Amino acid sequence: MLLLAAEDIGFPLDVWENKHDDEGSIIGRVLVSRTMTGKDGLRGYLQHLGLTDQKTFAGLLGRIIPQQIHQSSGLKTKQHAETKQVDN
Repeated sequence: MLLLAAEDIGFPLDVWENKHDDEGSIIGRVLVSRTMTGKDGLRGYLQHLGLTDQKTFAGLLGRIIPQQIHQSSGLKTKQHAETKQVDN
């Protein structure tokens, strides 16, 4: 369910307005709205997260990378074991 929601969000569209001081000079920007676009699905959402919330994105990477390394090493071990069985 969570992944489906992230896919629906995709890379969102942010609408900004300029913030002015009393003299009318622009002193910053204010986020007015953020709209789901679905653009690029889950990948777009993760790209947005990486751009706007690096701490959370790094935390996700910290959990995913070890799993991918473990899976890669597990596949190599399995292939190696199968090769040994064929050679004998």
